[in-house]
Amino acid sequence: MARFLMLDRMEINGFKSFYGRTRFEFPPGITAVVGPNGCGKSNIGDAISWVLGEQKASSLRSERMEDVIFNGSEGRRPLGMAEVSLHFRNVGGAGGNGNGGGNGHTGAAAGEEGPSLAPAALETDTALPIPGVLEAPAPEGSEGERDETAAGEAREPVEAPPAAGRFTIEEIPDEVIVTRRLYRSGESEYALNGRRCRLRDIQDLLARTQVGTRLYSTIEQGKIDQILASKPRDRRAMFEEAAGILGYKTRRRQSEIKLEAAQANLLRISDITSEVEKQINSLKRQAAKARRYRRLLEGLRERRAAIARQRLQTYDDDHRVTLEALENLKAREAGAAAALARDEAGLEELRLRLEEGEEGARRRREEIHALDMQIDRLQGLLRAGEEQARERRERLAALAEESERLAGREQELMARARVLAAGAETEAARVEEAAGALDRVEAEHQERARTLAGRESLLEQARAALLGHLDLLGDLGPRRAALEEQLRAARVDLARVSGELEGAEAGRAALAAALGDLEEREGSDRARLDDRVLRRDGLQAEERAAAAGLATLEKRAEELKGRSAALAERLAALEDMERQHAGFAEGVATILKGAAGFTPQGVVGERLSVPRELTRAVEAALGDLLEGVLVGGPDDALLGIAHLRRHALGRASFVGGRHGAADPEAEGRAAPVLPAGLAGHPGVLGLLGERVSGAVRGGPVDLSLGRTVLVDDLRRALDLQAAHPGWAFVTPQGDIVRPDGALTGGDGPAAQHGVLARRAEREEIARQLAEAASERDAAEAVLLAQRAGLASIQERLLDAEAARQEEERSTLESALTLERKRVDLKMLAATVPLLAGETDRLGREIGRRQSEAAGLAEEAAAAESRRRAMEDGIRSEGEAIAALRAALEGIRQEAADAKALVAAGRQRLQALAREREAVEESVREATSTVARRAAEREEGEARIAAIAEQGGALQEELEGALAARAGAASRDEAAHAGLAYDRSLLHARDQAVKEGRAAHAVLREELQGRELHRARLESDLDHLGRLCRDDLGIGLEELRARPPDAPEDGAARSLEDLEREVEGMKADLESIGPVNLMAIEQHGELEERYTFLLAQKKDLEDAIASLRETIRKINRQSRERFLSAFEAIQANFARSFTILFGGGKAELRLEEREEDVLEAGIEIAAQPPGKRLQSITLLSGGEKALTAVALLFALFRYRPSPFCVLDEVDAPLDEANVERFTRLLQQLRDETQFILITHNRKSMEAADLLYGVTMEEPGVSKVLPLRFE
Repeated sequence: MARFLMLDRMEINGFKSFYGRTRFEFPPGITAVVGPNGCGKSNIGDAISWVLGEQKASSLRSERMEDVIFNGSEGRRPLGMAEVSLHFRNVGGAGGNGNGGGNGHTGAAAGEEGPSLAPAALETDTALPIPGVLEAPAPEGSEGERDETAAGEAREPVEAPPAAGRFTIEEIPDEVIVTRRLYRSGESEYALNGRRCRLRDIQDLLARTQVGTRLYSTIEQGKIDQILASKPRDRRAMFEEAAGILGYKTRRRQSEIKLEAAQANLLRISDITSEVEKQINSLKRQAAKARRYRRLLEGLRERRAAIARQRLQTYDDDHRVTLEALENLKAREAGAAAALARDEAGLEELRLRLEEGEEGARRRREEIHALDMQIDRLQGLLRAGEEQARERRERLAALAEESERLAGREQELMARARVLAAGAETEAARVEEAAGALDRVEAEHQERARTLAGRESLLEQARAALLGHLDLLGDLGPRRAALEEQLRAARVDLARVSGELEGAEAGRAALAAALGDLEEREGSDRARLDDRVLRRDGLQAEERAAAAGLATLEKRAEELKGRSAALAERLAALEDMERQHAGFAEGVATILKGAAGFTPQGVVGERLSVPRELTRAVEAALGDLLEGVLVGGPDDALLGIAHLRRHALGRASFVGGRHGAADPEAEGRAAPVLPAGLAGHPGVLGLLGERVSGAVRGGPVDLSLGRTVLVDDLRRALDLQAAHPGWAFVTPQGDIVRPDGALTGGDGPAAQHGVLARRAEREEIARQLAEAASERDAAEAVLLAQRAGLASIQERLLDAEAARQEEERSTLESALTLERKRVDLKMLAATVPLLAGETDRLGREIGRRQSEAAGLAEEAAAAESRRRAMEDGIRSEGEAIAALRAALEGIRQEAADAKALVAAGRQRLQALAREREAVEESVREATSTVARRAAEREEGEARIAAIAEQGGALQEELEGALAARAGAASRDEAAHAGLAYDRSLLHARDQAVKEGRAAHAVLREELQGRELHRARLESDLDHLGRLCRDDLGIGLEELRARPPDAPEDGAARSLEDLEREVEGMKADLESIGPVNLMAIEQHGELEERYTFLLAQKKDLEDAIASLRETIRKINRQSRERFLSAFEAIQANFARSFTILFGGGKAELRLEEREEDVLEAGIEIAAQPPGKRLQSITLLSGGEKALTAVALLFALFRYRPSPFCVLDEVDAPLDEANVERFTRLLQQLRDETQFILITHNRKSMEAADLLYGVTMEEPGVSKVLPLRFE
């Protein structure tokens, strides 16, 4: 059995005019809410709409949502929170045909799956928490926060819900409590049975329990007018909700969004698949090229092995001869070194003797210096003693003067103390005299006070007599006042009726004139409404265009994102190759990793700054030097060579020491310049070295680049080299003619994968990546602007729609106003004769009342004369008492002055006593200071005597020190002559040692030359070994061990023939062009990716077909349900119309111009009894209202809402129509609860429970319930 929720009660706290917590009980049947205008009764309907999720403040008759919170009144403060709770009872389906409504049609949620609810642990005795509700995030700052409610209660935090789930309708608890809270800070909360939830959860629950018919669950008078005045297409919304196809439309829209997303993904997958297919074709060609490249490399290896064998034999012979010459030079160098050692030993002995003599002279100079310092110290002490004695004498003179001054001050203070004692005695006598005067004044004050009390008693007796007379006079007052009030009321009535008569006559004329203006205004309103409709349609077209542009921009942003990702991936690969030193020879890579025991500073190519267009030219000019390892000096280079030789890792070049950036010789050399014949020559672009900069300068780099000239083409290079031997000429393409005439050129991997080329590629990719990022940022900025523009258009579209609805409402109001004015004109025509008769009657009544008032006036005049005499006597006595009080006040003031004199005198006595104590204390301090100064004078005289005695002893010590210094100076002069002889002998022997060292150096230099030649030979052997290991994969020992007639030794071919074959193979390799050696593996990986993308594409195509089929099914089901509902509602509408009008007929029609039923509008035609069938726009106001009520009841009969709020919908109905209206309510009361807000007495009589709403306190609504028995 179907289940739905019935409204049981509602609690309001702080919502609009309801200040305190207010509770409404809603029993089954009809509940009426009545009250005067402005009391807040319509706020009850607003509260129900609000808690059920209404989001538009204007629908709640507010400007903004915070206006629903009680905003304060004259006697009450504003509240910080509004809260409304609806309590529902879960009941079974009520009769009928199984749809909860009694006609056999399914509800809106029939067949749809949604979040159902099941019972959980009890939170209260009556309400169950509802699981399956998603937890909403708590508003910021809401935890622990407390807001006061109207009753002073603290805000209760909403308990967090359990995990989300899905349950069946049958598991909904017996009581469901829906709560909404809004805080003045803007925070909002929803709750189900006390657990926080989302608005969506509440809407799903209400939709699946038949409370979701919001379009006609709350109906006010304006909505009735809107139903009739709206366009046919706008009117179909209520029919769609009743038919239960709103859920289908939502599902269709969701499917359409998914379809659009799937189509966009399919387009992207297709683009990617096409790109991958192109990459596969390209890699297929690259893989074939890689296999040919490997075959050529193998043949090149065989020729290089034969060349290496011949060169190894030459190097070995030269190395043997060099070793024999080294042995002979080492023997000669050893003899010269021994003779030099003997001469240096004798020289060292003489040097030691001379140093001992100089040390003695130094000690004597130190002795003399110490005596000089002693003499200075003693002289300083003597001067300091004399200065101290002078200062002491000056201090004694100052103490004598201060003692005399202090004695005089002591006498002055003693005299002041005596003066203060005499003043204190005089002040004490004055204080005693003032106290006696105060006692006399206080006695006089008491006597005058007793006299005043007696006179005041007599005055009170006179006043009591006057009051008695006033009571007699008062009997005449009410009679006269009543008569005057009757006369005033009659005159007011006469003025009012006369004014009403004049107003009625003027109003009748004004209404007749205003009718024309209102008719013209109604036409103007309808014209403005048409203009609003056109503007809304234009904005809708603009919205569609903006959405299409946004889709294009989003596609462009995705393309830029993909391009940036590809560039970033390539840049990361190049940077990884740089970190791994890929592309370098094995020996260079090993050295760069720091395996040789020192830290290299990089390679030459990394330190050079070369323009991109000259990369190939510089690589051709420098060759292997680009991979030269930068070191700090020859020691690091020797360590590197030794490491490479020890581990057979190949050869490497090292640049450093004299050839690095710190080479002083390079700094001093003049920069190379072009020969005179080349400067200005056509096709000569300048020295290559001038185009290159960087940290590595000097040595081999400058030697190579400084004598290399950049020319425009190879032919010109050949011509110029023949005319300028010793110079190299290179083209920007990398073709070079060397100083020896050798020509190198072509294109291939060496030109594209060198150190400079790799760095240039990395910089180019980084530049492209930056450009792509900039372009992507610009595209995203445009995309954001487009999105903002679309949002602006949508916002303007909402404003335009709201303006259209407002204009439509205004047009309807104009029509209603026009009809009301016509009725008012008829009423005024009947009112004028009645007002004229009332004016005559009131004139006669006023004459009679004026005669009675004259008699009462004479009687009152006599009583008034006696009252004035009594008042005069009381006034005289009062004046005498006032004089006594003034005199008493003067005595009181005199007593206060006397008290002030006594107090002031006593304060002066205290001040004199304090001053006398201070003077006596000063006298004691002066006496003590005089005694201290005398003791200081005695101490100073003793110190002067001690200083004089100490000065005599210091003078004797000074004379002894002067004699000792004279003896030390004489001894120093005698020793100085011996040292001069030893220095001349040392100079002669040192010259002989230098000559021996020069001869030894000549032998050492010759030996080093032979050593350098041997090192070069060994370096050439190492280089040859590195080439063999790198290119051939064999070592030198293996090469030596091969027999002479082996194919690799070149016995059958000369070295020149082999080199020509090698150059030919190199040319073949270069002709292949760039080779991707990873192409074979990459080709396989792309094949796998291509297969995966094809499967993804097939899945998307299947999904698109499935979504299109789903949309077709939804449309078919929606049409069937809508047509079924439309036919049933049509029948219900005809029946309800006949009941309400007591005859006649009405029908609903679908617009014929729309082919799709789901888009067709609904037109209403009505034929009241005695009239023709016509459009509802031609009906009178009352007929329109009855027609709208008939349509609403037709909807209710098809799909009843568990409850319905009717806000003054019976206002335009006359008494007969109200009776028919209430009969229909009685017929539907068993299926629907009705909450009727009304002023009509007939409607009140139909209610089971009546709530009266009043506003005893301004701004605060109060509710009084009344149940009918």
